[in-house]
Amino acid sequence: MYVNSFLKRLKRLPASVGRWTSRHRYEIVAFGIITGVGAFLRLYHLDTIPQGLHGDEALGALRARAILERQWAGPFDPYHAFGAPAGWEFWMAGVIKLFGDSLFAIRLSMALLATAAIPLAYLLFRLIDGKATAIIGSSLLALSSWHLMFSRQAWPPVTMTTTELLAGLVLLLALRSKKWWLFPIAGVVMALGLYMYNGYFYFLFGASLVIGGWLVSQRAVFGRAVLSLAVLSAAFFLTALPMLTYIQTHQDTYFRYPRSTSIFNSARFEGAESFTEQADVVLDSGRDFVQLLVFEGGRDLPMLAVATSVLLGLGFLIAVRRWREPGIALGLILFLMIPWAAILNPGGATIMLRRAIGVTPFIALLAALPLSAALRSKYLAAPHLKALVLVAAAAAVVSVGFTNLNFYFGGYATSPDTKVNYEVVQAANFLADLPEDQYVYFYSTRWPFDYEVRRYLAPDIEGEDRSGNWGSEFDLVPRHDRDIVYVFLGRQLGSSVDVERLYPGGQASELVDDDGTVVYRAYELPRSAGVDRELPEPGSDEDVESLSEGDGEEAKADRDEIRRLHLEQIKQALESYAQETGAYPDTNGQLQSLCAYRDLDAGCSLTTVLPELPRDPLGSIGSYRFSSDGTSFLLVAIQESTEGEQIDCPEHIARAANGEGLYCIQVP
Repeated sequence: MYVNSFLKRLKRLPASVGRWTSRHRYEIVAFGIITGVGAFLRLYHLDTIPQGLHGDEALGALRARAILERQWAGPFDPYHAFGAPAGWEFWMAGVIKLFGDSLFAIRLSMALLATAAIPLAYLLFRLIDGKATAIIGSSLLALSSWHLMFSRQAWPPVTMTTTELLAGLVLLLALRSKKWWLFPIAGVVMALGLYMYNGYFYFLFGASLVIGGWLVSQRAVFGRAVLSLAVLSAAFFLTALPMLTYIQTHQDTYFRYPRSTSIFNSARFEGAESFTEQADVVLDSGRDFVQLLVFEGGRDLPMLAVATSVLLGLGFLIAVRRWREPGIALGLILFLMIPWAAILNPGGATIMLRRAIGVTPFIALLAALPLSAALRSKYLAAPHLKALVLVAAAAAVVSVGFTNLNFYFGGYATSPDTKVNYEVVQAANFLADLPEDQYVYFYSTRWPFDYEVRRYLAPDIEGEDRSGNWGSEFDLVPRHDRDIVYVFLGRQLGSSVDVERLYPGGQASELVDDDGTVVYRAYELPRSAGVDRELPEPGSDEDVESLSEGDGEEAKADRDEIRRLHLEQIKQALESYAQETGAYPDTNGQLQSLCAYRDLDAGCSLTTVLPELPRDPLGSIGSYRFSSDGTSFLLVAIQESTEGEQIDCPEHIARAANGEGLYCIQVP
C-alpha cells in the first residue's frame, strides 16, 4: 500500500513541479538573476582583482597542499597564523584538487562559499518575511561591498556568512514546522560552522536565545518541544565532538589568538582604575566600529552606503516591534551580537571588518524590512502609489549597488591598500621561473625568504636571507659553488650596484612598475663567472652538496650516515629545548616537516637552541620529519643505502612508507 502510494506521488511529481514553476516563474527569474549577479561580482577577474597575493591566502594554500599530500589532518589547525578551524582548508584543498593549484583556485574556494550565501539569504529571508524581503535583502547582500571585499580573498571569515545562513534556515524550518526529522538535521548543520571560523560561536549564542524563546512559547506541547530540542542537541554535539574534544584538550592553543587580541587583556583596560574607565575602553572600541561602518570605512568612505544606513535604522525599529517572531528575533539578536567579535577583539579597520563579517546578511535583512513593509502597506495599496513605491525600492537597491561597486572596483580593489605584497609577489614569480638548481640570496627588510607568498609561488627554489634581518647578517659574498641569484627589494635595492661591481660576469635585471617604481632588482651570478668564492672547508657540515652527486651504494651510505648524525643533533636540540621550556615543540601528534614552513612547523621552535637546523644531503630542512605531543617525539629521515629497510620506526610509520627505507629516532 505504501509502495503504491509512493509510486502514485512520484508519477504526479512532474505535473506538480510544472504547476509550481508556472505559479512562481517570476520569482524564480528574480532568484536566478540575483544569484547570477552575485556570482559574477565574486568571480570577475578573480585572479587579478585584488592585485597580488596576501600572506594569509598563501598560507591557506600551503596548508591545503599539506592536506593533499596527507601531511596533516584534524579539526583545528594550530599552525595557520595563530590557529584556526581547519574545515575551510579541507574545502580549499578539494577545490585545488579539481581546478589545479593556482591563485584563481584558492580564491575560488572562498568565492564559491560566499556566492552560496546569496541564495541561502534569499531562502532564509523569504521564510522570515516573505518574497519582497527576500528579493530586496538578498540583492543588498549580493551588492554589499563589505561582503564582496572578503568574498574575493581566500580568507576564512566569509565562510561564516554561509554557515550561519544555512544553519539559520534549517533551524527556523524545524521550529516552524515542528517536524521531528528536521531537528537532527538542524543540529548537524548548526555544528558545521565550528569547523570553519572561530567567530561562529556568536551565531550559536544568538541561535540559542531564539531556541530558548521558542521553547517557552510551546506551553501546549512542551514535552514534545523538549524532546525535539534534545534530538537537535544530540545531533549537534555528535557532529561537533571532534572540535569540542580538541578545544577541551588544547584550550591554550584554541584560545591563544582570541586571548592575545582581547580588549580585556589590553594595556589600557588592565591599567584602568575603575569600572567606569574599563567601560570607556569598551565603548571607545564600539564607537570606532560604528565610525568605520557609517562614517569612515575604507578610503575615508563609510563601509555602508548612506542609503543602507538609513534603511538599516528604519528596519531596526520595525524588527524591535516584531521581536516575538522567531525569524525576526534571530536577525535582530545576531545584528546586535556579532559586532562584538570586532569590538571585544579590535584591530585595524580591515581586521575589525573581517571579524564582524557575519553581520552582513542581517544588515541586509533589516535594511530590506522598511522597503518590503512599504510594498505591503494598505495605505499604499493604490496602483499608482504601489508603482511609485516599487520604483523607489528598486532605485534604493540600484543606488546602494552603484555606490558599493564603485567603492570596490573603482577604488579599493586597485588601491595601494591591496598591493601590500606586490613587490614580493613579483619577486617570487621571477624566482619561480628560475632553474631549480640556482641558489638565492634574498635581501629585504620587509619580507623573509621563507615568507608564505614566496613558499607558495616558488616552492622549489633554495635560498637564504642575507639582508641583516630575520636572524641573518648582511653579506654580499658568494659562499656557494652553484649558480647564484641575488634578489633585492625595497630599501635593499641600492646594494644591487655593489654586488655587480664586486662580482662582475653576471646578468642584472629589474622590474619597473607602470609609475616608474623599481619593484625588484636581480643579479644572476653563474658558476662559470670565475669570481672568487668563500666556500666552506671540505668535510664541514656545510659541504653536503658534494655528497648529492653519485647514485652508488657508497655515496648513498655516506648520505645516510650524515642523516643519522643530523637526527642525533636534532635529538640533542629537542632535549635542550625541553629542559628550557618544560616540553617538546607540540605538533599535536601530526607528522610535519621539521621546519620547511617557518610559521607553521612546530620544529622551527628549535632555532632558539640550534640556530642552523641541519639540511638533508639531497634536500633541505624540510626533508626531515618530526612529530610530538609535547612529552614524546619522533624524528624521521629517509634511508637510501638499504632498500626497504626500516630502522627503529614505529609500525604505522613503516607501513606508510610503502617499502621506502626510513631511519627513525623515537623518545621515549
